[in-house]
Amino acid sequence: MKPAKVKMPRAGAAGRCKDETSSVAPSEADKLEDVRRHSVFYFDHIVFQVGTRLFKLPRRKFEGDSEVFRDMFTMPPGDNIAEGQSDEHPLMLESIQAEEFESLLQVMFRPHHAPTAEEAKELSRDEWVHVLKLTTMWGFEKLRRIAIDSLTPLLQKEDPVGWITLARTYEVYEWLLPALHALARRTKVLQPEEVEPLGIITVVKMAEVRESFPLADRNGNYYRGYATRETHDFISVIHRVFEEELRAANLFELIDYGELLFELVQGTTVRPATPATTVQPATCLIRPSDALRGARAR
Repeated sequence: MKPAKVKMPRAGAAGRCKDETSSVAPSEADKLEDVRRHSVFYFDHIVFQVGTRLFKLPRRKFEGDSEVFRDMFTMPPGDNIAEGQSDEHPLMLESIQAEEFESLLQVMFRPHHAPTAEEAKELSRDEWVHVLKLTTMWGFEKLRRIAIDSLTPLLQKEDPVGWITLARTYEVYEWLLPALHALARRTKVLQPEEVEPLGIITVVKMAEVRESFPLADRNGNYYRGYATRETHDFISVIHRVFEEELRAANLFELIDYGELLFELVQGTTVRPATPATTVQPATCLIRPSDALRGARAR
């Protein structure tokens, strides 16, 4: 029987044979100890349900741009499974339509090289209204600004009744005065169907404003031949008649009416230099978990 061969240690390796023969590849647990999530480029996703549609989206876009979502995501889920973590447990967005949410997402996830309203994805007038509605509701201030800037030239071409209604509904106070002025200049008289969207008080006040141009015939032609209703300056009368509403909107003393009139005549975008309006977002359209409800109730 031949003696077993013994592998001798290499020269200079004395005292290291044990380490060399016992060394193995690092275990999976050892490898995981060195793995870290990137502080920026590691995204959590959240699942929303709007009607019968599910949307899985990067959470960071919502909590980074909206105080409403940021506060919601920082609240503990309690004993229940956190909403939004899976298709089976989505975060419900109630009282809105999937089409409205899609319009917001088209602007929210536009290419990063298109940061301005002009370069953003081309949306229709109604789609921009959807964006304005949701950004106002949830406090997306930057996206709201883009929606306002994109809608302004579109609304200037429309009948002013809808413009006034949108200005009041979504608290876009910079639209209020130019929209009222456009309605005062309109040659067509106020119609019965416009009473409901405007409100009877506005109709009565606007009648007073329009009647301040007494020398116009029913076609809007000025008898003296050098002015028409469409070019008349109603700003000072609107200032007086709608004083209470304009004061409440911080538009009473802060507007350069001469500059505003020039912009109206030129058809350029009107944005009075008023203080930034803090919009109180409506959070009731998000169905939170029981823990969220309790926290908000407090």
